[in-house]
Amino acid sequence: MGAFSRAQRWTQMGAAGLQMSRSTESMTLATESLEYPGPSGVARTGAVEARCRLVLAYAKELSRRKKRESEDLKELKELTDFHGAQLSSAQPQEVQWLLDALFDMKDLELYPLIARLSLMLARHEQCLAEFDWKGELQERASMFHYETALQLLKTVSHFQEAQEIFNEATSLRRAGQQMIHWKHLWQTPSVYVRQLRPTGGTAWWDPKELPLAQVLEENVLDIRAELQMLLENGGRMVVDPAYPRLTTEGDWDVIRLYNDKKWDPAATTLAPKTVALLKERLPGQANGLPYIHHNTEEVCFFRMSPGTRILLHTGGCNARLNLSLGLMGCSDSFITVAQEERRWRDGQLFAFDDSCDHAARHDGPEDRWVLTVGIMHPDLVASAELNGDGNQRSSGTPVVPSGPGGPNTSPLDLKSG
Repeated sequence: MGAFSRAQRWTQMGAAGLQMSRSTESMTLATESLEYPGPSGVARTGAVEARCRLVLAYAKELSRRKKRESEDLKELKELTDFHGAQLSSAQPQEVQWLLDALFDMKDLELYPLIARLSLMLARHEQCLAEFDWKGELQERASMFHYETALQLLKTVSHFQEAQEIFNEATSLRRAGQQMIHWKHLWQTPSVYVRQLRPTGGTAWWDPKELPLAQVLEENVLDIRAELQMLLENGGRMVVDPAYPRLTTEGDWDVIRLYNDKKWDPAATTLAPKTVALLKERLPGQANGLPYIHHNTEEVCFFRMSPGTRILLHTGGCNARLNLSLGLMGCSDSFITVAQEERRWRDGQLFAFDDSCDHAARHDGPEDRWVLTVGIMHPDLVASAELNGDGNQRSSGTPVVPSGPGGPNTSPLDLKSG
């Protein structure tokens, strides 16, 4: 039997199948037949295991009934929140399993609960301990989870709660030292290099300050023509979903030309002029500098279908700027960065800090295509001091640390596009 099949069958039974109780005894009885597809190798206690299963079952039932406009949602939501709040004794890996399962439901009503679970992880000593042995240019688990909680709360406009968590995070001390140096609620990446702009004002950059932005604007007609030819000659075969957890409506797809310091052979065959234009112009790559994330520099074509909505998200580090060049179908397409919305137009380029909150929507009648070029922050490129230690992290994200160097994955794709 599949990992979730019994839970799915159970939640379809309705209120009678859900023993709506706040007692551990009744909770255990209600879930004793459910399989627990939790992390392997993790010691589990019966009560914690039961709560994890119950929160997920209640959450699934909540989403199912919400679609039918049932009247008994208030009690079910309260029970989901109540049992989620009782997981403070759970191991981080167990909370992480529950986070992943809840994220996959793509239900914004669950975001406050997921944020509270993320906050549990941020405060857990196993996650906090990464501040003791990882440097500023590495991703620390506690900071990552604070970021996740903030993103979720801001997405559903719980700004007061988000501000309180922001204040808590930036007040965090270990050995008398401040650990998290964020300055703005709209810029909270999990890796934050203090010396980089913006330190105030705006997340937007003037394209005239960035030589590569001017190159892209001057060559927009050639890039657009090559994209059109690419799509006519089988280029749709190399299209992938961008970040599915960030879309609430429509389709958001990507053709990656450059990622993880590699040019994709298939994509570059289909877009040789665009690749030739950029191959020696990515500043981090051209200067042989180490990347903080696998996509500190990146080159992608992004597609949004009509009606697409992309949720608020942010890049994982303030070491990257985005240059987004409108190519086709950009009328009635909008991007919001740090709470300021701007309207795209074909041929127009927007430059902004990837670590600042951004979201997008497309209301036009045809597919919208842009070329997004992620480049290393100019201040980082120019600073020998910042680059001197060669500090580099792998593409894995230390969400729930398994010890120094342990491989982990992220529960939420908070990327660029």
